[in-house]
Amino acid sequence: MEIKAFLALVKKESLPTPEELKIDVLSYLNGLSDCVGELRRALQLALRADKKKEAEYFFERMNYIYNNLMVLKFSSSLVGPLKRKQDMVRGQIEQARSEMLR
Repeated sequence: MEIKAFLALVKKESLPTPEELKIDVLSYLNGLSDCVGELRRALQLALRADKKKEAEYFFERMNYIYNNLMVLKFSSSLVGPLKRKQDMVRGQIEQARSEMLR
């Protein structure tokens, strides 16, 4: 799931839906949260290549995923590792923001 989401975003296409991927919603959300790390790496590569617009695009996609993940406010007993991944995504967004400002 993670790679399909990442490839869609790199190609500037819409994210695939859980139905299109034939996976459950929780697996989909976990995959999206993992995708944020790949987007951050793409952002870093774009910054190194002095492609600021591309880096901004990746940062916007990271924020889009983060904002939609943070809508979910459930106990870890219901969403499993997603709760921890939400925190990891928040950290990656903060690091990426710092990298963008340098």
